Amino acid sequence: MDTNTISNLTQQSLENWRENEKKALEILKVVGQLRFDKGVELVLFRNKLYDVRPTEVIEFHSDSLHYTHDNFQLDLTLSLAQAINKMDNITPSKIDLGSLGVTWLKEKNNFENILEFVHSKLRNFSNEENQNIEPRDVVLYGFGRIGRLLTRIILESTGRGNQLRLKAIVLRQKMKNVEQELNKRIALLKSDSVHGRFFGDFKINADDASVEINGSKIYFIFAGHPSEVNY
Repeated sequence: MDTNTISNLTQQSLENWRENEKKALEILKVVGQLRFDKGVELVLFRNKLYDVRPTEVIEFHSDSLHYTHDNFQLDLTLSLAQAINKMDNITPSKIDLGSLGVTWLKEKNNFENILEFVHSKLRNFSNEENQNIEPRDVVLYGFGRIGRLLTRIILESTGRGNQLRLKAIVLRQKMKNVEQELNKRIALLKSDSVHGRFFGDFKINADDASVEINGSKIYFIFAGHPSEVNY
């Protein structure tokens, strides 16, 4: 293979990568709009799409071969996300674009376009009856490893607060100083040896034993037994 051919192939590869990055950024833009404007969380084959890098989005598509033998491209994911964003009165929900996309590849000949397909498959997500969903407050009893993982999951899916809202965590106080206790607990939440770093904005207030994490104000209730808890 001569030098010019190698140079052209290299240039073409870089251009393809840049185009894929642009598409990934567009996907993330729509993901953010749906999360904050409509309370809809989009995932791709169970991989979260919010708060990830464009390169991760591209990697998720490469991994899609584990789930389907069809050609699952970034263009398809972007088109599905845009079609969902055009739906009126969509209910706060979690939608897997991977599953939806696999169905489209199998049934696309039955629909005029992808917008008609999405409206057909997700019509139950835009019923008027579902528009009055009230947020549900959550109190966790215990802040060991499972409690911290649940805290991560709830906070990551809070969005604009239409669904679950973590309001308080009940635990036994191990330190005499409340501020030291909160600092220790939050340090454990931020870093997990298995699940890695939990990124966010943390504001600790020892006066009322609360922590504000990514906009969610969470109270720590210290009690040795459920009967002692003052909700």
